[in-house]
Amino acid sequence: EQARDAFKRLVDEEAGDFAAWEGLRAASEKIGDHTTAGIALARLGNACKDDALAGELWERAGLTLLEHTEAHDDAEIAFQRALDRAPERPVAFDKLFRRVRSRNDDDRMLALIAHRLKVTEDAAEMTKMYWERARVQRRQGHQDEALQSLQDVTMLEPDHVGALALAGEIRITSGEFEEAAPLLARLARLAEAPKQQRLMSGVAAADLFQKRLRKPEAALEVLLQLHADGLSTLKVRERLAQTAAKIQNWPEAVKMFERLMTERGTPEGRAEAARLAMVIYRDKLETPERA
Repeated sequence: EQARDAFKRLVDEEAGDFAAWEGLRAASEKIGDHTTAGIALARLGNACKDDALAGELWERAGLTLLEHTEAHDDAEIAFQRALDRAPERPVAFDKLFRRVRSRNDDDRMLALIAHRLKVTEDAAEMTKMYWERARVQRRQGHQDEALQSLQDVTMLEPDHVGALALAGEIRITSGEFEEAAPLLARLARLAEAPKQQRLMSGVAAADLFQKRLRKPEAALEVLLQLHADGLSTLKVRERLAQTAAKIQNWPEAVKMFERLMTERGTPEGRAEAARLAMVIYRDKLETPERA
């Protein structure tokens, strides 16, 4: 503490004595005076002529203030200074980006993303940046720009769950059903996607194929995939049976009706499914013994 106080008097007398600033930093860190340590790191970073070292000092200043003090706005300034001097600093960027994103400062987020894309060569980070940019652009109502960013995402990571879902949503909103349906169908097939997401996407894709695009065969393919992957519900199986019957895929239709004759909630519904299965076996598949 005595050393810190002595160094304070020195820098008050001579602000350009950077050895004294370094002494102030070291003493302050020793005794846990994080505010003073952060200020000293910032002064050293500002004075440093080597950009790489200056970026490191500013980053350390930001981390000290962010993690140990309430001066979070000053920490944000320090992280920005770190990037101004050494644009590739990953920690400074991450801390600053998280704070900007938490308050939905869209314009600054876009500026930070553009900055990061210029300096990173990591494919995973590039994918994340394009994804974040797409989300911001969608929030701002810039649908075409968002779709372009999503294409950049899927170029790097073809099975990116969020990108496929968001692209499908934008296409549907824009009335571009021909483009939306394959995106949602692809998402429904992704094993790594959450089950509920796959189910919702598959049903939406089937709706588009059948009702908007008049492609019941494509709708049936999606529904069959959901069923094969153990994701079908009673409603999906109802839809599957009806779609299969509509396009005269009798083997698939009869399998579903046979299942529905035990699953439907009312005796009348179960009897109807049984009758339909019997008719298909007798008249369409010509296997009356199955009927």
